[in-house]
Amino acid sequence: VYIVGTRGEKVTKIAGLEGLSKLEDLVIRSCLLSEMTGVENNLTLRKLELYDNQIMHIASIDTLGATLTVLDLSFNCIRDMAPVAACPLLEELYVAQNKLRRMDGIAELRRLRILDLGANRIRVVEQLQNLADLRSLWLGKNKIEVVPDLSSLSSLRQLDVQSNRLTQLSGVSQLTALEELYLAHNQIKQLEGLPGLRSSGGADEVSVDTSSSDNNNMGSSSSGGADEVSVDTSSSDNNNMGSSSSGGADEVSVDTSSSDN
Repeated sequence: VYIVGTRGEKVTKIAGLEGLSKLEDLVIRSCLLSEMTGVENNLTLRKLELYDNQIMHIASIDTLGATLTVLDLSFNCIRDMAPVAACPLLEELYVAQNKLRRMDGIAELRRLRILDLGANRIRVVEQLQNLADLRSLWLGKNKIEVVPDLSSLSSLRQLDVQSNRLTQLSGVSQLTALEELYLAHNQIKQLEGLPGLRSSGGADEVSVDTSSSDNNNMGSSSSGGADEVSVDTSSSDNNNMGSSSSGGADEVSVDTSSSDN
């Protein structure tokens, strides 16, 4: 079942699904839902997407733990994510652009591959130690001051901590599977503690905003004169440095390949 509110009348309540005993996907986007009741009896649900509604509390998913693998509650008004612990089979969890202050309920979600908690009010990165299968972690636009040791995330390929309150790079030096690292719009002055990034079909890149602005709520793209450093870890033999200007942003590209040229 797919319902998108921008295409017509907006749904305000989930109802009438009791007879859909084999329902696997339920998508209700950009509507006016204020609560999640109405899905608890759909015991075959694998994907539940309630993106861009007015939901304040995660509820009615206790009975879905045996089947649910994808849960998307981004762009709502949720303050507590602890109830997601009832769904241990989750592989993808999206709770971006809400009002979260803590990373709760995920400590035992060992099958998680994607976790998106961007654009919240999170200050502490926690409960990640058991998520060895996690490949993508999106924590941009929060209030994080320190990245803890993430060495247990042995499968992590994408890490986004841009637009936070970081002053140094830490916790990532052992992430040998990492391919993409986003650090822009923090207060990092020196690029130290990088992991041994390995290339996978192309260049691995790190983007760091080195401007002195105290505004950490900026978007992911650079504009208005921000200085950026891009580190290219490809195997190219060309180690020449260059700079380019785009929209007022000064960029320096550094090739960290092992060539002696």
